[in-house]
Amino acid sequence: MQFFYKIKQKKGLTLTELLVSTVLVGIVLIGVVSFNFAISQIERSSSKATILALETAAVMSQIVKDASLAVGFSADPGIINPNSTEIGFRQDVNGTPENYADDQWISYTRYDKYLGICPEAPPVVSCFTPPVGPYISNKIFAVSFSLEQDKVAKTFYIDISLATIYDPAKAYDPITNPSVKMDARVSPKGHGW
Repeated sequence: MQFFYKIKQKKGLTLTELLVSTVLVGIVLIGVVSFNFAISQIERSSSKATILALETAAVMSQIVKDASLAVGFSADPGIINPNSTEIGFRQDVNGTPENYADDQWISYTRYDKYLGICPEAPPVVSCFTPPVGPYISNKIFAVSFSLEQDKVAKTFYIDISLATIYDPAKAYDPITNPSVKMDARVSPKGHGW
């Protein structure tokens, strides 16, 4: 009996206790590493979506600004080629709204993933040659421009739809390749009936 009593009085860890504690620490570390990996992946996907949303908002803001400055009237709205690839706006830059001869045109053209802008381009002529020409985005997935006339309110509306994707060469994935869609309706202030 005295032999067992001496073993119990010795201090230290047994091999079983050491193995159990190692397994428990390993399980906790696997959980921490998995959580860290998941958080970093969510952060990366959120960054892509945020960056894309900001870029899309900037492009839409520029188009809306140019559309709102378009001048014209019912017979000649000063808006050309509103379709899925191109639109042009006539703008009064000299403060002579009654004289359209001295106005400038700004046109937007979509070609593949690019949306080009041609300031001071003459109507119907596109100066955009991707990827060299001046473009405001290279992440375009879809774009649509349409000109609507509201005869009751006696005004024009330009409906603009813009969809972008983080990497147009890859398929949509909400985490690795997010997409953003924005719509706007603009009624140009410089339009008369």
